[in-house]
Amino acid sequence: MTFGNPSALGQSPAAAEPARPADDFVDSVGVNTHLHYTGTPYDSAFDRLIRPKLLALGVRHVRDGAYTYAGAGPSTTYNQRCRSLAAAGIRFDLVTTFRTQSSAATDYGQLGAVASWCANAVESFEGVNEPDHQGLPAGSPSWQTQTIANQKAVYAAVRSNPALSNVAVLGPSISVSPTDVGDLSAFMDYGNWHPYPGGNCPGCADVYGQTLETFLPRYRAPSGARPMIATETGYHNAIKAGAPSQRAVSERAAGRYMPRLLFTQFNRGFVRSYIYELIDERPDPGKTAMDANFGLLRNDGSEKPAYRAVAGILGLLRDPGQPFVPGALTYSLSGQTATVQHTLLQKRDGTFFLALWQERSSYDTGARANAPDDVAARGDRGVSDQLVRVSVQTPVARARVFRLDDAGTLTSAPAALTAGKLDLAVPDRVTVVELDPPARATAASAGNEPPRLSKVRVSPRVFSARRQTGGRGRGRRSATRGGTRFVYTLSKPATVRIAIDRVLPGRRAGRSKHARCVARSSRRHGGRACHRHRWLVTLRVAKQPGRRSTSFSGVLRGRALKQGHYRARLTATDAAGARSGEHRVRFKIVRR
Repeated sequence: MTFGNPSALGQSPAAAEPARPADDFVDSVGVNTHLHYTGTPYDSAFDRLIRPKLLALGVRHVRDGAYTYAGAGPSTTYNQRCRSLAAAGIRFDLVTTFRTQSSAATDYGQLGAVASWCANAVESFEGVNEPDHQGLPAGSPSWQTQTIANQKAVYAAVRSNPALSNVAVLGPSISVSPTDVGDLSAFMDYGNWHPYPGGNCPGCADVYGQTLETFLPRYRAPSGARPMIATETGYHNAIKAGAPSQRAVSERAAGRYMPRLLFTQFNRGFVRSYIYELIDERPDPGKTAMDANFGLLRNDGSEKPAYRAVAGILGLLRDPGQPFVPGALTYSLSGQTATVQHTLLQKRDGTFFLALWQERSSYDTGARANAPDDVAARGDRGVSDQLVRVSVQTPVARARVFRLDDAGTLTSAPAALTAGKLDLAVPDRVTVVELDPPARATAASAGNEPPRLSKVRVSPRVFSARRQTGGRGRGRRSATRGGTRFVYTLSKPATVRIAIDRVLPGRRAGRSKHARCVARSSRRHGGRACHRHRWLVTLRVAKQPGRRSTSFSGVLRGRALKQGHYRARLTATDAAGARSGEHRVRFKIVRR
């Protein structure tokens, strides 16, 4: 059985299939942002919403722009945000451009400076974004001529700068006519494509029988044999749009499709796939505007099922560390396998993860071949589970099954292996089977479990923020006694993360399970009172096992926190990436 074959699996004899590193899959996922877009949450809610949600998603790679306009520099808000994310481990692909009706041309001589403004967290510069869709000023050369010139200039600028020796160059992402620019493979390290499924499931054909596989050879033309990166891909939820260039799917269907899309792209050999995009750029209650509905998050920051599903899968498979050579799993699939696809992964501790899903359409877009859209037919489809038997010959001590629900929440339960056989009902959502080898199970029973936090408390629970002595203004007064300590018992060496949230009053908005806590306003005076939480900072400290404590002054960036109620969320992560459960404690800051 050959890894990465996206074709359906039939009843086959057991064979040894090489796994791929689980963390390679995690590292293959990125997301698009627009940190410079004013009038959007990217600008108005970066610290409160964008940064914490991006980090909680679990991606390590972000795609945004390389800005060299007059006045650009390290002090601009965009580059401050870039450095803030870089400090948390995020790396960037930055897009360059020729002059268009809406943007100035990139100054290629400043690419080294751009990387330094972003704390040298730039891992790639990219050719022009969809150049055949750009509006050109009157009298400009053709988009083909400018795209070729831009790609050569970007490549030359990066390769001639020793400070950018570790930075890759991506080709342009041409929308319709990739063959028009010829072979540019000598001026790039990676090919580039925007393989949007257009409302279809990731491996399904459209109403005319065309799939993403059909188009792939044509979009490889500019890059030749270079490995490919999908710098944009995903789904939008403008289900009431009249005739968009891409068809919409419901949030429910996108929650089912998005993990499947990422696994499918990984199976196709794409080095990375950047989801488009993190958050809906503006509110669109009518669901009529395609460009306002691509987000994993709604415009108010609430999580769509696709966000939760991606975060859950990435969290499950995360396995950072030194490169290693994974092993092989000898197994077979039998039963109703005609539409079942898979990806096999392994972590450094030897645990295998077998992702299974049905590649069937979960949503009717209303598209009909050679006919007007059947608008009335748009809606979610019911897809029956398929009964599949996993027969494993490689020794396995225990198994666990992880499933996604319609909200995108990942849950797990132990699974019984009878004579190496496991019977599963495989839905059109990704299901992951974890198979622990005997060596890992033995180690776990000997105490090599994820770290545990216990006896967590904050002392004192009510305190004043403690200022430092010296400096100007009020800070020149002698230090006021204050601050607190988070006290806990740690089972093994680990990094303890303490996320501080401010507790704010709010009102319930929405109905039943879709209700959420939002800020109070004159329009929301009738909802039930609730508490909402605004993330402020995450403290990280390395600790040895035993009874430990972490001091907290109540001062962030030189400013004392306001009086009021707060919450701390504590987790511990060991060197292998295993994480404890979350513990929450509340505290109150008062005036000195």
